[in-house]
Amino acid sequence: MPSHPVPPDSRYDNQRWLRLWRDQQQSSFHQLAVNPLLSRFWQKLGLKRSHRVLVPLCGKSLDMLWLAEQGHEVVGIELSPIAVEAFFKERDLQAKKQRIGNFVRWRAKTISIWCGDFFALSSKQIGRIDAVF
Repeated sequence: MPSHPVPPDSRYDNQRWLRLWRDQQQSSFHQLAVNPLLSRFWQKLGLKRSHRVLVPLCGKSLDMLWLAEQGHEVVGIELSPIAVEAFFKERDLQAKKQRIGNFVRWRAKTISIWCGDFFALSSKQIGRIDAVF
C-alpha cells in the first residue's frame, strides 16, 4: 500500500499521459538539452558523488544522464514504458528489467527508472534518497 493516498482522478490523468507518449513519442515537457538551472546550481547542494537522486515523472529527460555523469545514482519514476524504453535506447544503454510489485524497474549503470504510477511507489521500494530534482 502506498504511503500517501492516490488522487481519485489519477486514472484519467494516467491514461492521458500514456496516450500522449503513444501518439507523440514524447511529452511537451521534454527538453533537447540539460536544464540550464540544474547544471548551474546543482553543485550548491554540496552532495557527495555517491548520493542518490530521485527524478519523479522523468520521461526521457537528459537531466538524468547529466546527474549520473556527476557521479550520482539516479532513480527515475515514469508512468510510460515508451518513455522509459526511449531513454535507454536513445543513449545506447542496455537496461536490465525487473518486475517489482506493480512496477518494472529498468536499470543500466547508475541509472534506474521505475516504470509505473508515481503515487503507488513507496519509499520502502526505492530506498534512501538524498535529493530530488
